[in-house]
Amino acid sequence: MIMSLSLVVISSRQLTDSMIPPPPAAPSGSSTADYAANLAIAAIGFIFAVILLVGALKKIPALIKAWMVWTIVVVFIMVIQVVLSIIFGRYLTFIGIIISVAFQMFCFWVVRVFLADITSTQFKDETGIVGPGLDAGAI
Repeated sequence: MIMSLSLVVISSRQLTDSMIPPPPAAPSGSSTADYAANLAIAAIGFIFAVILLVGALKKIPALIKAWMVWTIVVVFIMVIQVVLSIIFGRYLTFIGIIISVAFQMFCFWVVRVFLADITSTQFKDETGIVGPGLDAGAI
């Protein structure tokens, strides 16, 4: 499971790197702002990838949940980019963003499954009962 989380962290970093366009040859105001925004998102994404890695290795659910919240924010930003690319007719960008959203959601799913696994294990360790959902009368 740790191996797949390492893949998610590495892939998440590569995904955020792919969001950064090359520097413009003759920067105008909007393209420079786009580049700076994408660079900031990529830098924050790298920080959250490290947070996810630490949380997965030390099995700290709060750190894993922080990455999950960041992923939801990034997906929301990507959805806004999809809408804008449809409005402005940049269909190649649209396809790339859709693929990125799908990959981000897959990574989110893998991390969610890992989080459910470690939280159920922690619950078992503390109580000796496997998993949540048992009513008080059964104990």
